[in-house]
Amino acid sequence: MRRILSILVILLAFAAVFFFAKASLPHLFSLLLSSLLKGQVKVEAVHLGLKDGLFRVSLERVRTKGEMEGTIGGIDVLLTVFTKPAVRGIGIKDFDIRITDLKKARSPALPFECLELTRGRLQYKDYGVTVREFTARKSGDGLVFEGVLQGEGLFGTLSLKGRYGGKEDVSTAIRLSSLSLRGLHKGVQGFCDVDGIARYKGKRLSLEGTVKGDQVALGFSFLKRPLHYRTLHGLLHLEVSKGEFDLSISSLNLSASSPFFLQLKGKDYRALFLRLSSEPFPLEELKQKVDLDRLLKRDISSHVSGGRIRIESLEIKEGDLRGKIRLKGVTFTYKNLTFKDVKAELEFDRGMVRVQDSEGNLGASQFEKVSGKLSLDGRVMEFNAHYRIDLRDVPSLLDTKDLRFAGGFTSGYVEGKRTEEGLKFSAKGTIERGEASWRKLDFGARGTYTLTEREIAFDPLVLTRGSFQLTLKGCWRKDLMRLLIRGG
Repeated sequence: MRRILSILVILLAFAAVFFFAKASLPHLFSLLLSSLLKGQVKVEAVHLGLKDGLFRVSLERVRTKGEMEGTIGGIDVLLTVFTKPAVRGIGIKDFDIRITDLKKARSPALPFECLELTRGRLQYKDYGVTVREFTARKSGDGLVFEGVLQGEGLFGTLSLKGRYGGKEDVSTAIRLSSLSLRGLHKGVQGFCDVDGIARYKGKRLSLEGTVKGDQVALGFSFLKRPLHYRTLHGLLHLEVSKGEFDLSISSLNLSASSPFFLQLKGKDYRALFLRLSSEPFPLEELKQKVDLDRLLKRDISSHVSGGRIRIESLEIKEGDLRGKIRLKGVTFTYKNLTFKDVKAELEFDRGMVRVQDSEGNLGASQFEKVSGKLSLDGRVMEFNAHYRIDLRDVPSLLDTKDLRFAGGFTSGYVEGKRTEEGLKFSAKGTIERGEASWRKLDFGARGTYTLTEREIAFDPLVLTRGSFQLTLKGCWRKDLMRLLIRGG
């Protein structure tokens, strides 16, 4: 009898210890997690058991406060205890966690072979994501992971599949749907899908892949009206480091006539710099979409038409415009002059336009190797050019009064600049096979000359009529004529 009572006492003692330990487990695990997370954690229930030969610890209805605040429906931890103790797997489900300070928030650095997250939500500041499923497994010295996240307004879904090699060594294939473009620039609206490879190493994030926009609207201030695209597509490159980003998209179909290259640079998710380049496309298409007069702060659009334009580089930074474009086959009008088949290379920099290696035709006349500079406010103008002018086009350039030309050419070099006194220029050239008439008197002309805004000097000019020849050497201007005449 005494032996039976002793056994009952021992069993009751074990039962008391077991029930006391079980009742104390929520408190013990609350203290343990509070220490690991550096916050306040309360576990409402703990269940112990065996699963597939592993010891199982299940925590239910977990609440956290601190830098990581929220609720967790359940945490399952699988351990080996009969051989070498180790955490074989961790499962976390039905969680809703808000991170108040990303730098201070920390998760426990537990060694595990497998981590599974299901049906959860994470929020940082105003950004929230829903974790549909996420799995990470030990592989060599790192982890391989795979998961699907759902955005809350910022994007649709994000699929990940990659490798974690340490805090600053992560690479993953990503597939991102319905990314909102509104935060990129105040003039951009719509959504896009991204498919590519992302890498994070040395505190630098990079992304290479493809981008496809859906119902995109571009409303930059230099456009005549917002541009709407049902679809946009291109090749994406992104670099992010220390709060600064560099985003570029090549082969972008902004125009049906030419692929474009677009680059945006900024800081704290705000674009501060825009660069655009393209292959040749119709100038008229540009005029229909872009307010050139507003962009260049000068009446430009009414002077140019036709032809094609190639944007080598066009940069807009803090309202300042700089860049380089090429024109080909363009018609340029100025007052009563119409230059056709214009080919030009233009550089814009801080309100100044520089012209290089340009050419064009005026009637039957040609201008080539044209270069110079012009300020957009009109205060500065410098130019030089080589020319070959059909004398029949001279009346469109100069007031020749009673002097008329029937044929011949003049070729030479001209340069000029705008000063406080007005336009100053000088030209030096030759006249070949000239045919002219003055007050119904026909004659031929050849020779060399120097022309300025005040006078023309001949050195010499030879006039012929039949067998008669008259050689003129000297200068002629409105208030003075000084000529050496020799005839025969």
